[in-house]
Amino acid sequence: MKLIWLIPFFASTALVCAQTPEQRILTYKQYASIQHKSPYILEFKVGSGALLLYGAEHTGDPKNLQIADIERRWAAFQPTVAYNEGGDPPTLDDAEAAVQQYAEPGLLRFLAGRDHVPVATFEPAFDEEVSYALKTYSPQQVKVFYALRQVTEARVAGGTTPLDTRIKEWLSEYLPDHGLKNAPNTLDEFATACKSLFPDLVDWRKVSEDWFDPTQSGHYTNELANDTGVFRDQHIFHVLVDRAKRGDRVFAVIGSSHVVVQEPALLQELGKPGLKVNGLP
Repeated sequence: MKLIWLIPFFASTALVCAQTPEQRILTYKQYASIQHKSPYILEFKVGSGALLLYGAEHTGDPKNLQIADIERRWAAFQPTVAYNEGGDPPTLDDAEAAVQQYAEPGLLRFLAGRDHVPVATFEPAFDEEVSYALKTYSPQQVKVFYALRQVTEARVAGGTTPLDTRIKEWLSEYLPDHGLKNAPNTLDEFATACKSLFPDLVDWRKVSEDWFDPTQSGHYTNELANDTGVFRDQHIFHVLVDRAKRGDRVFAVIGSSHVVVQEPALLQELGKPGLKVNGLP
């Protein structure tokens, strides 16, 4: 009788142990049940290299305590390469302006430029993300997702470009340039597609930010945000780990949720961190 119980136990244990580090990255549905503070920081010794992954609460306020903390840790860590979230913002020669205009990525670009440290984004190419999304979702769903998400991002970014102009450019220029040449390509087609996909959405211009929250459910946009979020985290994980294993001292800044979801994978791949910080004193 003992063998009957032991066999499935060891079999399930073997399956858990067989997980690759990449498979240990949490989904954002799993992340939703985790409580943590910001910043959430992990630092690892990696052979002759090192990795400091700084999980920040996004801010454009130069007086936010995280900004001084990032600068202090940058000086102490002495990185040989840096990575930021969100593409490639310009390198400004003033720290305060960099934070006000480009938040933490702007600060990292400023520090790297000042100290002559190579800097890049760890983001996957947008074409790669689109191709990944198309494995599960229809071309119409993917195109509407990215265009509709711009509505919520425009509210945060502000700016002088009218919303309709911004969405029209995404539909007819930006998204087709990245493999989504399918409809909708005009605002009228977009409105029709939104009504088809979301019968209860009266006006696409008033879509809720919650529809793109990967920790929530209710619309396919929530699920697609989760799926592409995990895809991004897998890519970022490989970029940072591979660079640290080459012997570089890697300093990376990203939203704190990404550090939390990548932590199980990092622990399996790199072992126990030499430093872990969960919030400022």
